[in-house]
Amino acid sequence: NLEKNNENLVQIFTKVNFKKDDYLMTMQYGLFNPRFPNVDADKMFILDYDCVLHNISHVEEIKDNLIDMNHLIFDKFDYSITAKFEKIIKGE
Repeated sequence: NLEKNNENLVQIFTKVNFKKDDYLMTMQYGLFNPRFPNVDADKMFILDYDCVLHNISHVEEIKDNLIDMNHLIFDKFDYSITAKFEKIIKGE
């Protein structure tokens, strides 16, 4: 439990990779410290999704898959956030 630990959390990131069909998706999340390794800096929560298409035989495949890849990223992002966070993003 970090709250009961006498050590200071400086920065933490987690990276998760998974496959869906021909796509390799990466989700990275954690507390980013812009003044690393300064312990006293305010940390920002980061949530990042990336999607990659592997085994491409021609450039047109990328163009043909961009919309599907974007939808996949959006769906994962939408699943990851809470209703409260969504209101903050929308400025409500």
